[in-house]
Amino acid sequence: MTENLKKMFKWTLTTIGILLITLALAEVMLRVFHHFKPLYCFYDQSYNRFRGRPLAEDWDFHLNSKGFKDVEFSEEKRADIRVLGLGDSFAYGIVPYRYNYYTRLEEILCMAGLDAEVINMGIPCVGPTAYLNLLVTEGLALKPDLVIVSFFVGNDFAEGAAFSASRNFGERTKWYEYSFVTSFIYYLASVKPHYEGQDAAGANEYIDQAPTFSEEAFLKIEKTRSYICRSDNSRLTDELNATVPELEEIQSICDRRNIGLFVLIIPDEMQVNPELQKMIVGGMPDPNRWDWSQPNKKLAEKLEILGINYLDLLKAFRDASLRTNLYKPRDTHWNIAGNELAAQIIGQELLNSKIFRISQEGKTP
Repeated sequence: MTENLKKMFKWTLTTIGILLITLALAEVMLRVFHHFKPLYCFYDQSYNRFRGRPLAEDWDFHLNSKGFKDVEFSEEKRADIRVLGLGDSFAYGIVPYRYNYYTRLEEILCMAGLDAEVINMGIPCVGPTAYLNLLVTEGLALKPDLVIVSFFVGNDFAEGAAFSASRNFGERTKWYEYSFVTSFIYYLASVKPHYEGQDAAGANEYIDQAPTFSEEAFLKIEKTRSYICRSDNSRLTDELNATVPELEEIQSICDRRNIGLFVLIIPDEMQVNPELQKMIVGGMPDPNRWDWSQPNKKLAEKLEILGINYLDLLKAFRDASLRTNLYKPRDTHWNIAGNELAAQIIGQELLNSKIFRISQEGKTP
């Protein structure tokens, strides 16, 4: 081996050694940082990965001490009727607390003469398995009279299917999740660059018309989800069959404790926005290939068979979308108007429904 080759070999080994030591130190530092200040971009095997940081600022509000977007609550009720709201980022909401549909639902019920409280236990980026786990580990201790499961058709089928087999929420599904360094690099390279406008709450001023994602990123999200509306795609059926058992288990738990259950079916923006539909399919949708109400109808059919009460918001949101925007620009979540419409519809349905009257037995409004 020549002297130059020896020098190059030694330099290569030294460089690799320094790189490995640097990566190891970075891994340790990120894990220590995550221990004291958890970040959602790092793997966590429970629904707490995406849970809010206790007392964190959220627009003009502070999360409660449990990290939920609600006022403080305890096992002791502050009203005769307690409603427990479960769900993902739709339930958590991207609008300020006072506009959230669970917040407004409580106000609507109270204005109707009921002594009611609605607890918002929404956690972003979770699905039906997490709703079940959250109900069992934290929700039942609150002794609710009624449980509302907000089911977002845009990704809850996929989320439910991903974790239903083991019922162990948060199993690693991506190669980069095994390392904090690679997880952080992935976030910086693939996630963060696609945000624009308001991508975090904090103590900022909320702007209802400010877009969140770039046009490219937003359209990619919606195209990825569009399989749920493809008539020739069997994936939805498979995911539905894997997801429904989680809702059935929630029903069983509620039935055993005489707790009312209500599933709220939340439509994706592509289901109510004709212009977005054209962008997804690259022109006018073929009615024989695309059925924008398909996921709602199939879920409703399953719920009816199981005898689970539900409310599908698709038609109301499709009709209202002809007059006003109900989703925040390039965000996938409801804006203030969308939250308000949902709260009004849910409130009226609960006040008129048999399930809510059952949950009020023995109580005086």
